[in-house]
Amino acid sequence: INDAELPLCLAAEYGRSQLIDLLLEFGANIIAANRCGHTPLHQAADQGRLAAVELLLKQQNIDLQAQDPSGSTALHVATKRNHLSVVNLLLANPGIDINCKDMDGNTPLWWSTRLGHDDISFRLLAETGVDLNAVGWKSDLSTTPLFHAVARQSYSLVERLVQNSDLDPNIAGDFRWTPLGCAARDGNVALVKLLLRRDDLRCNAVGPDEDSPLWLATKCGRTRVIDLLLQQGNRVDINCRNNKDGETA
Repeated sequence: INDAELPLCLAAEYGRSQLIDLLLEFGANIIAANRCGHTPLHQAADQGRLAAVELLLKQQNIDLQAQDPSGSTALHVATKRNHLSVVNLLLANPGIDINCKDMDGNTPLWWSTRLGHDDISFRLLAETGVDLNAVGWKSDLSTTPLFHAVARQSYSLVERLVQNSDLDPNIAGDFRWTPLGCAARDGNVALVKLLLRRDDLRCNAVGPDEDSPLWLATKCGRTRVIDLLLQQGNRVDINCRNNKDGETA
């Protein structure tokens, strides 16, 4: 066997539970990583090997927070691969860090919302202490779970997020797009209504080219969104200028 392919990692990858048991009985190191930096738990989680994950989690010296070279834990891996059953198993362990960040600063919830794995997103949101405002990517393209949900027009997920008082609905995403600006630009009346439920929503926050949500809706011809925003009274500044060109909506 190539030294990059540790027997226990291979057994975990292919879900060979009996072989895993045998290797552990003969002293295989459960936390040893292969040349690629993946532990047996990473391998089993990546492939959705439920029985293998369950077996590994029963071992006393298992490291739930082991990170591969990208900074991903087993929970990151299972989330990105959309293995809900594995995510459930991992979350059942009290030692799991639900907000662990990879090398780019991305949490499991950030990944599930980014990739559209809504079942996993709802499962993560059911956990106490999950960081709703985790900003990923560590760059000008930084985004949040709410921004992802709005950009993907996932009504049920946006609804779930805005119900939580810990959510900050104003954190800007790609190129300074706010969730409200994104929904207004896309003409999604239902999402705009959801976001407007939040009393702390900054309705005049500007995005790319210094455009306010009302300005964006006007520029894109989103008449229903315009009507909705104008119904908000003094929450929306009808004379808010586009700071790039000095134009009003």
